[in-house]
Amino acid sequence: MAGLLGTTEAVLQRKTLFAQSNYGPVQQDGVITGGPYLRGQVLGLITANGQYTAYNNAAVDGTEVAAAVLIEDADGSVAVVNAEVGVVGVLIEANLIGLDAAGKVDLSAAGFFFK
Repeated sequence: MAGLLGTTEAVLQRKTLFAQSNYGPVQQDGVITGGPYLRGQVLGLITANGQYTAYNNAAVDGTEVAAAVLIEDADGSVAVVNAEVGVVGVLIEANLIGLDAAGKVDLSAAGFFFK
């Protein structure tokens, strides 16, 4: 749609991450490093400092294990930030960012289910 001064406005639609269920989501504050990350990013936990960053199955620093899902946009690229992360729940798989087969196994072991 046209906006002021002939610019085009984009309407951002938020995708639902958690399916309706009686199970979760369980959320907690997490310290996020790296990014910027969008809501739905699959996260790994860096073993050395306990901070979350993007899950990376090829890493060797703890982030090779998917541990949580980012609930809100967060940018820890300049400095670490606090953000809500989901640690248990029923996830809508198609709306997750960075999920692969190994990450799905990790999240399932942590208490996540997928729709």
